[in-house]
This record gives sequence, structure tokens and C-alpha cells, in this order.
Amino acid sequence: GEFDRATFIRERLTPLSHALLAAQQQLNIPLSTYRAPLKPDFTTVFSEKAFDLAAFAPTDAQKPAPLEAHLGKILFYDPFLAGDGGRSCASCHLNDRAFTDGLPLATSTDGIQDGMRNTPTILNAGLSRSTAYDLTAFTLEDRVEKVLRNPKELHTTPDAVGEKLRTVPEYVALFEKAFPLQHLTDVLMGRMAVRAIASYMRTQTSLNSPIDRYLRGENVTISPQVIQGFNLFMGKAKCGYVSFCPTL
Repeated sequence: GEFDRATFIRERLTPLSHALLAAQQQLNIPLSTYRAPLKPDFTTVFSEKAFDLAAFAPTDAQKPAPLEAHLGKILFYDPFLAGDGGRSCASCHLNDRAFTDGLPLATSTDGIQDGMRNTPTILNAGLSRSTAYDLTAFTLEDRVEKVLRNPKELHTTPDAVGEKLRTVPEYVALFEKAFPLQHLTDVLMGRMAVRAIASYMRTQTSLNSPIDRYLRGENVTISPQVIQGFNLFMGKAKCGYVSFCPTL
């Protein structure tokens, strides 16, 4: 029969990882201090605690201020940023559709589905070294800027965004709180807007589904169909070759 990956991970790999960490601690072997995508004390990749989000971020964005992601969320939902003020990031990344739009191809500014690709989710987008299959963006900041500049998406530029935001006192106050050490010119405000949106996107991690909990070894009931689906996805169907588990 087919290899039962789900059972192997739950009953073999996860306990082995816990045992290895316990042995390392018992033997007083120090944990690595090198920054890496996986934290040195991780025991399973099917947990948000396993990943170091800062390892995927540019150097200047590895320690975002507490208000940075909050500001980014406001910008994400505000159509004011777009060149024509007619759409926001959330116009395509719908919260109730796992931050996608459910369409085969993304809809451009003129309402036609003529995008080159579908709208990807932002869930777990911060847990990747690249944000597009064509490898044209290596950070979320790169991806946000490309969306801003694309004529079929937000059709603007970071500089233009900064210039618009500087005209809104409420936004100026939010930026001054999120970036208190910055002298916010139009240009810098545009760059910080990109960074804030990317910081918000990094907060959107989702690694607590029933299958995640099952693979972590938790006491959770899961149907045989889910197990079969996971094994098929990661095995014979080869979906996992490009949709990397566990972040997918």
C-alpha cells in the first residue's frame, strides 16, 4: 500500500524530535545562536513556535515596532493607497476566503480577469524565501512594492503613496507612533508604508488546523479522509513538490 506519511510523522518523527531536544538539554549541549528559519529548540514544523519570522525578513525589518503591523493592517484595507483610490489589498485578498478571491485569475483595475496568476493567500506568506513561483520577489516588501507599481493592481508608486499619506493628519500621527525615530519625508513615508504592510502580512500565520495538531501528536480526532488526503497530497499526487508543507 501507499506510505502512510501522516502516521509516520505523528508516531515516529514527532516523538523522535522531542527526544532529541530532551537529550540535548540533558547533556547541556548549547542551542545554536545562528539565526535560521527554524528555531533551535523546535520539535515539529507543524507549529507556529517552530519558525523565526525574522529570518525571512530584511535586516531592517527583523525587529518591527509593536505598532508597525497594526498600521500595516489599516493600510492593507484602505483603498486610499491605490492610484485611483478604487481598491485596496483586501479587495483581492478576502479575509473570508483565506485571503484569496476564489477566482482562476486575479481581477485587474478595469474589472477584467486578465491577471497573469491567481490571487495567492497571505497566510504563512512570511514563512518563505520567495513570494512568487517566478522568483521575482524575495521578501514580502518586494511583493508589496510590485503590487503597488503594477498597472493592473494598485497602479501607483511608494513615493506617490507617501505623498498621499502625508496629507492625512491621522496617518501622519500613526506613522510617527510606529516609526518614532524616523524623519518622515514623502519618500520615507512611502517606504515605511511598504514595510508596515509587509509586517502585517508576517503576522498572518496559520499552523493550527486539525491536521497540524494531529501531526504535532496532540489528542485530536481526525477523519480517515483527512489522513488519506494528506498522504495523497504529499505522496502520489506530488502536490507537496511545489506547495511546501507545512506552510502550503
